[in-house]
Amino acid sequence: MVLAHDPDRATESEGPLGPDRSEALRRIASVVSGQRDLAHLFADVIDESFSLFHVDQAGLWTYRDAEQPLTIAAHRGLSSEILALVATLTRDATTAGMTAIRDQRVQVMDGDLSSTLPELRDIYQRAGIQTICFVPVVFAGEPLGLLVLYHHQPYAWTQSETALARAFADQTATAIGNARLTESTRTLAERLRSISDLAIRLNRIHDVVG
Repeated sequence: MVLAHDPDRATESEGPLGPDRSEALRRIASVVSGQRDLAHLFADVIDESFSLFHVDQAGLWTYRDAEQPLTIAAHRGLSSEILALVATLTRDATTAGMTAIRDQRVQVMDGDLSSTLPELRDIYQRAGIQTICFVPVVFAGEPLGLLVLYHHQPYAWTQSETALARAFADQTATAIGNARLTESTRTLAERLRSISDLAIRLNRIHDVVG
């Protein structure tokens, strides 16, 4: 069953990104790569999605190895209906988003959106959504999340556009990996400091009761 068309397999021949888009990507890479706080990083990704792709709505979900793997990290404009339904999706769900994560390939859904679950399609149509791009966020082969870009009008997701989306997601994945490493290092340092403080206190105690 084909859930959405795969832009990577399009037949048209397109050139590289134009200088404006390349410069925008470099700027965005600088913004997200310099962010070490995950909450601010996720918010920056949503902000830059609007700037780069002129979307009407956007959502970023983190991914974990669980039966229901998606957790919303940041979004703008998405209804509580969409958020609640996506939270219930299982790893093997036959949706374009889960397919994008499993295949680690960008998936685009447009037209009548008939290739998704009926419940999701009804919500999308009520929200006026016509085109959706699902971009997996992958670091060193490990899925970290899913960036979803929504347009209320048909959007030309050409090969160059999806290449830009993939590059943006790659920058996001690297930034998430760096932020998590920073947080892990900070947590380890705090634990070691606590152990050191405890050792100092224990060395000052010279009776069993103490």
